[in-house]
Amino acid sequence: MDDEETTRRRRRWLLLFIVLLILLLLCLGGALYYIFNRDNGTPVTGGPTTSNSAVTPPTSASTSTSSAPPPSSPPPSSAPPTSAAPPLIAVPDVTNKTGDVAETTLKGAGFSKITFVADDGSAVQQLSQWKVTKQTPAGGTSVAASTEIILTVHSIGSGKG
Repeated sequence: MDDEETTRRRRRWLLLFIVLLILLLLCLGGALYYIFNRDNGTPVTGGPTTSNSAVTPPTSASTSTSSAPPPSSPPPSSAPPTSAAPPLIAVPDVTNKTGDVAETTLKGAGFSKITFVADDGSAVQQLSQWKVTKQTPAGGTSVAASTEIILTVHSIGSGKG
């Protein structure tokens, strides 16, 4: 019985060792993949500098050509912070338009979060039966495309919304 238990323990330790070895190899493989893929990503930003150096050799100034690429390298690294700011879009004025026309106009401008609120608290079902009486933010205001546009509407149908 002692021998059986010892054999079981050895098998457990061997299994644990194999599992840990596999995890170690996976981590090492992931680290190598990260390192080598990171190098593959740099030629993409290096592409514009290569085209710049292709433009600069006709100037026949080899020394200035070698000094030109380093200053062009920092702008790509400074470009991501500026691209973090979302572009602003002017909100079209959709007051006095039907709900379906207002929605089409706003979606065409690039907005996707459009909320319709009935002025009498009823449910808004058929947009063509509702007229926009108020919008937030107001028409002409410049906001990010992710901004929610809230349209207050009034029923112009036969009493059914």
